[in-house]
Amino acid sequence: MPLRRYLLLGISVAFAGGLFAQQTDDSLATLTYQLRGLRTLGLPTSEFLNAAEVRAAALGRLIETDPRLALASALPEEEAAAIRQWGPALAETVGGWEGSMEVRVEDDFVNGTTRNHYLLGLDGEEVEVFPADRPPISTCLPVVRVTGLRLGARIAASDVTVQSSLSSCTTSGVQNIAVILVNFASTPLPANITSAFVQNAFFGASRSMDTYWRETSYNRMSATGQVFGPFTIADMSCASTSVIRSAAIAAADPTVNFTNFSRIFIIHPAAGSCSIGVGTVGCATLSSADGTFIASTAWMRADYLQTTDNVISVGVHEGGHNMGLEHSSTMDYGSIALGPPGVAGTFNEYWDLFSAMGLSFNLSGTILIGHYPAVQKATLGWLQSGTEYQTVTSNGTYTLIPYETSAVGLKALRVQRPGTNKWLWIEYRQPLGSFDSSLGIYSGNLYSGALIHYEDPNDINAGQTLLLDFTPTATPNNFADSPLLAGHSWTDPNSTLMISVVSATSAGLIVTVTTTAAVSPCDLNADGVVNVVDVQLSANKALGSSACGNGDLDGNGVCNVVDLQRLVIAALGGTCHVGP
Repeated sequence: MPLRRYLLLGISVAFAGGLFAQQTDDSLATLTYQLRGLRTLGLPTSEFLNAAEVRAAALGRLIETDPRLALASALPEEEAAAIRQWGPALAETVGGWEGSMEVRVEDDFVNGTTRNHYLLGLDGEEVEVFPADRPPISTCLPVVRVTGLRLGARIAASDVTVQSSLSSCTTSGVQNIAVILVNFASTPLPANITSAFVQNAFFGASRSMDTYWRETSYNRMSATGQVFGPFTIADMSCASTSVIRSAAIAAADPTVNFTNFSRIFIIHPAAGSCSIGVGTVGCATLSSADGTFIASTAWMRADYLQTTDNVISVGVHEGGHNMGLEHSSTMDYGSIALGPPGVAGTFNEYWDLFSAMGLSFNLSGTILIGHYPAVQKATLGWLQSGTEYQTVTSNGTYTLIPYETSAVGLKALRVQRPGTNKWLWIEYRQPLGSFDSSLGIYSGNLYSGALIHYEDPNDINAGQTLLLDFTPTATPNNFADSPLLAGHSWTDPNSTLMISVVSATSAGLIVTVTTTAAVSPCDLNADGVVNVVDVQLSANKALGSSACGNGDLDGNGVCNVVDLQRLVIAALGGTCHVGP
């Protein structure tokens, strides 16, 4: 075969393998074109396989970074099947797969980044799904059908449909927690991570994860349990969460009856590159020597857990994911507090530092561990509709008691943005209890006004709570001063809503909500516009109901402003008129 035919494709027989190796970052389309050329030219099998491996690696990266584009780049099945006969991992398969899906949220607090992992169980194998569109996150282990493109242990998903679900773990009552301490064979836990230290941080009576959940749930949920280990398992990357869990359960099995626990926390060393915390969203069916059991799992990197508050901060954050909570975020609209409906501001994943579901943040030696926001507490069943939070769709004045108190009373408002399915949640924080009392070091005016979060079910970040800044200047705003302060009002420029904070004292916050604009006394038919119809109604009112009498002067069957005008003109001796 003439060499020029190879050169036309930019490939030579002698250097085909090297050229493909250098092109791992080229576009997938180019690699696909070159692979097809090799098949057409009948190059040796080794060259063809090398080209297929390079293209598969590029497609695998694309599945992770841009699943939508990966889906659009699929080979026709006839071509893919011809390549797969040389190795099933060399080309993609387009189809549908069904299995149980576990969602894990990875939290890199150091770099302020997060990632959701969607892990599908297929015939004993764990396959990671990369959805083109964000799927709903379930608090129980759903059986799902995934449609898309699979290459090895990755799927670019065009659709994820829930077929059925397990019962979710409860978010009330006593949570039975097993904390497993593990060493890697070559990497032990830090010296401060002892059973006694961890036991106190999780379950201590003075300040612990247990006291956080008791306080924030108004005694509706608590934590109890035991710390086991440390157990030594094989060396592995601390990013290998599935392998760590399996190894930790196997190591602890002779000591622990896992069927007695519904929450598993694994504390492990830092080895390789991994995030500070990872939490499953809800529970999954797990296996142990004592049988299967349903539990959530959280992984905590030990080197970050230098103090009790570090443990609490990471623990209640990942434990929040275990209960189905997503992150507490901010939405920044620059010089205004809130933009038009359907228009997103600048989103920051972790930056609601008033919430433990925001960033695990050390400010001048103080770890900020605020209460979960009202919308999250309502989701967990910790705020009861009607008695502890109220849905507001009309005008009214309300008194909110401090958010931290366990006393019975109204603690939050869910205010509808008129004419939309969007809501503003209002709560009132005070320096009470063991946790919100430390937030004053971050915000000088938190305790002097209304803290307000936005709920937009149509937003791409609908799962997160969105803190708004009611003292805005320009992006990026300082959300430490975000409350709407006493004596101030906010008028929505895109609806008829107005929120006024009348007063803020240690006893409570008085807030007035106006959802309808005031009606002008001249707008007699209350249609929001003062026009000729209101002039007619006003004249009729002044002249009495018999002003027209039988005077349908223009013969159109009604006595209206045209007839009224003619009557007036006739009375004045004139003949000018409008209309026919």
